[in-house]
Amino acid sequence: MKPEPKKKKKIALVSEPSLVGPLNLIIEFKTLKEHGVDKVYYLSGQRQEIELDTVLFLVPPRFELMKSVAEQISGDLSFNIRKNYFLYFVPQRSLLCERILEQEGVFGFLKLGFFPLDFIPLDTDVISLQNSSSFKETVVEHDFTSLFHLARALDRLQNFFGKFKAIKGKGVASQYVRQVMKNLESWKDQDAFDNTPTSLVNQVILFDRSIDLLTPLCTQLSYEGLLDEFFQIKNTFIEIEPTYLKLASSVNKAKFPLNSNDKIFQEIRDRNFSSVPLFLSQKAKTISENYKEFREFDKIEELKKFMSKFPTMTNDHNLLYTHTCLAEDLGKNVNGTTFRRLFQLEQEALSGREMTREIFDELINIKPTLNLSKILRLLCIFSYTHNGIRQPLFDHIRWTIINLFGFKHITTFLSLERLSLLKPFPEPSSTLTRGPSFAKDNSFPSLAKGLELIVEEVDEANPNDISYLFSGYAPISCRVLDYLYFKSRKPSSGGLVPFYNRNVEDLIKQHFGPSVEEIYPNPKLLATPAAPVILSASSPTMSTTPSGPSRSPSPGPVQTPPAIPRTITMVVFIGGVTHAEISALRFISKQLDNHQILIATTNIISGNTMLEPLISSQDDLL
Repeated sequence: MKPEPKKKKKIALVSEPSLVGPLNLIIEFKTLKEHGVDKVYYLSGQRQEIELDTVLFLVPPRFELMKSVAEQISGDLSFNIRKNYFLYFVPQRSLLCERILEQEGVFGFLKLGFFPLDFIPLDTDVISLQNSSSFKETVVEHDFTSLFHLARALDRLQNFFGKFKAIKGKGVASQYVRQVMKNLESWKDQDAFDNTPTSLVNQVILFDRSIDLLTPLCTQLSYEGLLDEFFQIKNTFIEIEPTYLKLASSVNKAKFPLNSNDKIFQEIRDRNFSSVPLFLSQKAKTISENYKEFREFDKIEELKKFMSKFPTMTNDHNLLYTHTCLAEDLGKNVNGTTFRRLFQLEQEALSGREMTREIFDELINIKPTLNLSKILRLLCIFSYTHNGIRQPLFDHIRWTIINLFGFKHITTFLSLERLSLLKPFPEPSSTLTRGPSFAKDNSFPSLAKGLELIVEEVDEANPNDISYLFSGYAPISCRVLDYLYFKSRKPSSGGLVPFYNRNVEDLIKQHFGPSVEEIYPNPKLLATPAAPVILSASSPTMSTTPSGPSRSPSPGPVQTPPAIPRTITMVVFIGGVTHAEISALRFISKQLDNHQILIATTNIISGNTMLEPLISSQDDLL
């Protein structure tokens, strides 16, 4: 008799909620089930009734989460319940967290490990660590743990795909990440590392988010950016009405994916929203004409040919319906009185108008009442573009907000002031020695002029500049990247664009901190792709689209000329990137000859998610 196969132990997976979304991008629940996971629980501060005997905790290394793990285990022990407990840290172990587990008296009941969850493909040209706390840790708390994780993730990319040919960057955080990468490289076999073939990526550009805190505050006007503003894209999904997917109406929202597998979304994601309705209308006309091709076919071959197109036509039809519903929702919001007035004030702030008491009082009294995040977002834009708000008005703003929203927001103002997002600008005193004027002290006007951040005439339907994504404002981050590394802007008639000159270079050096630039000498080339590199959205791997030379019929052998090498640049945003900035880099990539830009980031952010960790949630400061 054959022995019975050993039954797999059923596992209860207890995960921190923020990890569930990223995990769903790389592994399906049915795969987890095949490996023994029977139920999934969210980690909370209270003990949960878990029936299974094997419990796997999957958590980031944070102190408060260790308390929650200890609460669960201590609760089981108090009822004399013994289980097999495993705790895996994501993305690495922490000695301090282990010390807390010891202090809580549960360390001995746990078997520890770690799961190095690094870059996750969000689309064919975007990968992310999906670390939602990276901005807060790095910029606000000056905790560089997430920078170490980023450096290690980049080092692992080199291990898999070859050594980067050049590493460049701008900002203090970029310097730190590069130094950590050097330390990791120094622990390797130097001879083996020096002889490692270089990767497909020609250069990696590190960009410190703190260089440009203005762009995330501004309203994104691309289709994808507006979806993020109003629906909040989480791990490439948004929650929408089930009827938008032609599903039966229910209480629960339906999840809808946003990536390049959706060909309609791929075509409209980077467009200014004002041009989206016309595109959808033209697409509807095309699909309608395809349906009209159906007729009584004389030959079975003709019917078969038509029916082969039918699944694609039906899929396009359904996707078009969904995006039409979404565009209709966005249109209602964008054309609303409140949105239009806020956007008008935002444009005026970028163009040089100062904050006044009348503007602030208008914000406070807008009906329906704005949430604090939207009020602070516009106040920060006014402050950032004018080097602060005059002291008496700043005091009035702070007093009013604290009285309306609670004393806990004393710390909110301290955090914003520490980052120079919302700060007072003292009134000049006539008794003091004459010094520089307000305008001269302010850096934004000089940046706006030197980097051409404000563009008066913008063609939103057929853009020729990245400012179309904000209807007149060009993101500082992308302008700096373009000047230093791409130079994509074309002159109207021969010669070099006036934008690329030594004055702009000095301006960038003056305002944006230290630079990083390392080029490996005489690199061995691993491979030179003639086709675009694709970061697979289904698995965390890098591949190239198939490409081969075509041959024409001829009596003798044909010598096919080698493909022109494609230049590949990976831009790494440290602290987060917005959807509009990703669209801007795609636009820049299209202006370059045979040049592809890939985007890597710690996470995807917007104005609301950037300010969220700065707004105090503490109920009682006393």
